[in-house]
Amino acid sequence: MEPFKEKFNTKSIKIISKEFAKHLKTFDTKNFEKDILKELDSLELKDRVRLISSTLHKYLPKNFKKSVKVIIKTLETDKNINGISGFNTWPLTEYVSSYGLEHYEESLDAMIHLTKVFSSEFAIRPFIEKYQDKLFKDLTKLTKDKNVHVRRWVSEGTRPTLPWGIKVENINNNNIA
Repeated sequence: MEPFKEKFNTKSIKIISKEFAKHLKTFDTKNFEKDILKELDSLELKDRVRLISSTLHKYLPKNFKKSVKVIIKTLETDKNINGISGFNTWPLTEYVSSYGLEHYEESLDAMIHLTKVFSSEFAIRPFIEKYQDKLFKDLTKLTKDKNVHVRRWVSEGTRPTLPWGIKVENINNNNIA
């Protein structure tokens, strides 16, 4: 059985790259792939996720709002049946977590979309730290969302400790209905 880190390999990088090129004409697939693949084999799982995320940041528009719109378009949906899904989505959630903290509304919307095809439970942690009261009001509403994955995300993402996730200090789960 191959190591779990191999979920992120040449094939997955090409899938991600192709999907971004489909939705962003200026996306440089050749150099995006080259920048990632020259380092990928030497990295463990979470470092691979970070590498893909930081490389996306290099090749996406510098305006976060524009970038997050492109990210949402790349996701697997009824309209985009070949979109990014599953573990290939993890670097996209990392992108939102790393570069979207100053863009609350856009980031929350992106995490909702992302969690429908994977999970944003790691991505939400920094937002809890920075926006706990405001975020918990929004998350309380999402506990009634029609999508089971969104409801699960609220539950999992607000746990004080989460395997592989940063520990959220001073979290008060009583804030969520």
